[in-house]
Amino acid sequence: MLDIVWFGAVGDNDTDCTTALQAVFNAARTASGGAKDILRVDVPVGRFVFKQTLCRRLHLL
Repeated sequence: MLDIVWFGAVGDNDTDCTTALQAVFNAARTASGGAKDILRVDVPVGRFVFKQTLCRRLHLL
């Protein structure tokens, strides 16, 4: 499991966390070897702001 906070995301309803979320998705894809079943990504309680488009096809549950 990966946590977006480890990659710099801050759930303060102010900080743009787009870069951190992209980094955690990239790390999950790398760790899984590119398999369709990637690692679990944890998003803790908070208000995370994302102001940009992410560059990855995602399958979210």
